Amino acid sequence: MTQDNGRNRSAGDALRALRRGFHGELYLPGDAGYDGERLGWNRSVDVRPALVAVAAGPEDVQAVIVAAREHGLPLAVQATGHGTVVAADGALLLKTSRMATVAIDPERRTARVGPG
Repeated sequence: MTQDNGRNRSAGDALRALRRGFHGELYLPGDAGYDGERLGWNRSVDVRPALVAVAAGPEDVQAVIVAAREHGLPLAVQATGHGTVVAADGALLLKTSRMATVAIDPERRTARVGPG
């Protein structure tokens, strides 16, 4: 078995595990939307992750980290798509771009900013 076949199987296993409670979107190569989600702003970087997980919230981020660890997949993170994703080929790509939130508490003079 080649490493690519092992990663493809691991990606399928991770996908099945994530489908049990993941609230965001999940894409495998060949799925509609995969190409749009895998690419960042810099189109000269052509990454090909084994699985793309677009997190809807912190619970999804945690689920992706656990799935990558349990299924032996490298993990790459893309927050906004403007940075270059390193080592995403064959990896589980976690996108946090949908988590673009800002909450201001003027009483406490604090701000909470999401990773997107």
